[in-house]
Amino acid sequence: MPPFAVTDAVEKATIEVAHTAGYYFVGKQNAFAFDCTMPFGFNQRQQNAWMMHGDGGRLVGDFLRNYSIVGFLGGNTGTQMGGWFKHPLRSPLDLKGLKYRIPGIGGKIMSAFGVIPLTLPGGEILPAMLSGKVDAAEWVGPYDDEKLRLYEAAKYYYFPGWWESNTSLSFYVNAGMWEKLPRLYQHAFRSAAAEVNGDMMAKYDSLNPAALERLLDLGVKLVPFPPEIMRLAQKTTFEFYENEASSNPEFGKLYRNWRLFRERQFAWHRVAEHTYANFVYTTRVLR
Repeated sequence: MPPFAVTDAVEKATIEVAHTAGYYFVGKQNAFAFDCTMPFGFNQRQQNAWMMHGDGGRLVGDFLRNYSIVGFLGGNTGTQMGGWFKHPLRSPLDLKGLKYRIPGIGGKIMSAFGVIPLTLPGGEILPAMLSGKVDAAEWVGPYDDEKLRLYEAAKYYYFPGWWESNTSLSFYVNAGMWEKLPRLYQHAFRSAAAEVNGDMMAKYDSLNPAALERLLDLGVKLVPFPPEIMRLAQKTTFEFYENEASSNPEFGKLYRNWRLFRERQFAWHRVAEHTYANFVYTTRVLR
């Protein structure tokens, strides 16, 4: 299938199932992003918590039914990198006019900075950067970015990908086809999807550290986004959310629940998780 046509194909039963990322389809409806990732949103654990034990699974499931889709969690790549730039960024002004490969709502937020967002499948990113069709690009993280050899086109590797604090992938199954499956097969499918969902994050956590070391050995410069960009991006993001929620009922229904869950999760994670991580990640053990 063409990479960004799978939801239409599943809806029409041209194909029975797809493994994809919902944020690729915000052109159809911005609410698709809740099934994948929201800028300045959940981490991988929090996304799973909302979808599996909060109201997220039910609300997203109701939304997907409008497109004749039954959705299942199908993996997560965690907090992604901000991507590859040919020149350093000092302020939001340095983003103006950049042709930047970035999907989902993150691309819409970046456009407020004067960025020209482009959505390209992975295999087209490096040729587009080398030819000048794209000035900067994000993909996933060290392991996948190394496989695509994106370091050949740019040396400044920015972090974090604030538009992908987690990236939850999904299996989209045509609803009519799903209902025809024997219950035993439905249970088997659910179990397989759950196995994938748990395994993928563990795999990336295992592979990314060594990949990042290799990239740094190649001369890649690891750089954080300037605080000014981060602050302005977060402010712009929540202004977008509030405006969209007031004009788009499907988005608003999901957003109000998502935001309350986010507030509670962040309040809890600041207590133990953040305090522990902030200490151990910034101190060196004497040897």
